[in-house]
Amino acid sequence: MSNRSQFSLEVAQMGKVWVASLSLFGISVIGATQAAAIEAVMEAFKTHALAGDPSDYIRESCEACN
Repeated sequence: MSNRSQFSLEVAQMGKVWVASLSLFGISVIGATQAAAIEAVMEAFKTHALAGDPSDYIRESCEACN
């Protein structure tokens, strides 16, 4: 393996909702289910400016990065 990355994904239940976060990138999302929270945090990561070059995005970068 010559190209490898590791990111810490945290998922926790808070009352009736689930919170998923990638603290290294400052991304946190809330979902109704654990799977929904994980899916949402990965979608947010795809559009986050720290994840790569924002000019390469098909969609706009996240609100916090604008």
